[in-house]
Amino acid sequence: MERKPVPRCKSPRLTDRDVIRALQLIRLEGLPTGEYEPMSNREEMYLRIVRAGHPVDIEDFVLSRPLFQLEAAERRANEEDEAASVST
Repeated sequence: MERKPVPRCKSPRLTDRDVIRALQLIRLEGLPTGEYEPMSNREEMYLRIVRAGHPVDIEDFVLSRPLFQLEAAERRANEEDEAASVST
């Protein structure tokens, strides 16, 4: 007798994608209030648009996981470059 695979239930836990998206939304919502300082060109652009009073869709500034990770890696590389230039 052949066994049929049991369907898996989705876990109620948050996925990495959910966490990364939530983190971006929290930061973007806190930029105009001064709660956070921009940490990327993307966040800086969002803040400029909001401060200029232009309509903006916050979802346009939420990145996919790979792009978010690339942005974080670029930020770390820039910080390391700045630290190296200060120490020399």
